[in-house]
Amino acid sequence: MNKTYKTDHVKLELQDGILLAEYFSVLIVDLELAKTIVKERYAFTDGKQYPILLDVGHTTELTREARIYWASDEASKDILAGAIITRNSVNRMIANVWLQVNKPKVPTKLFSPNQKEQAISWLKKVSKS
Repeated sequence: MNKTYKTDHVKLELQDGILLAEYFSVLIVDLELAKTIVKERYAFTDGKQYPILLDVGHTTELTREARIYWASDEASKDILAGAIITRNSVNRMIANVWLQVNKPKVPTKLFSPNQKEQAISWLKKVSKS
């Protein structure tokens, strides 16, 4: 089953049992936007669990409050594992800080855009464990 949902800041798509999330035109993610994105994901996935492939696109800042929230049980609910595609050094730095300081509740790993297939394979493997 493949389905898609798009807002002003994120595109969500279910593809072969993987939730694909792509942020676009989002430069700064604050707590309010982080909560909005999680609520949209909840509505889209309807309580089902999925591994997520997250492309952070053009994000240049993730506030401390948003980082803390995204590492919470509430934000991690129904996520089996997370693969984050970083598109530039700023994305990678933000994601690394989040991984090291806030320690997400689910297995999470960073990938570059040319490693998308590796990220999907990793998600499938980790989600079955």
